[in-house]
Amino acid sequence: MGENSFTEVPETIHQMNETELSSRVASMQKRIEQGIASDEDYLEFILCQLELAERGALRNC
Repeated sequence: MGENSFTEVPETIHQMNETELSSRVASMQKRIEQGIASDEDYLEFILCQLELAERGALRNC
């Protein structure tokens, strides 16, 4: 990610499919558990989970 990483992350996440999102969540969770997560990792972890939750909620409407 670059200088504008916090603004680039949401658009990237929006373009991922559910398998990619789940994979990113698992990867970020491992980094968090190992204590090596960056601020961007935490942000991506949260946003991926929110995107998955939103898609699930929309599918159940």
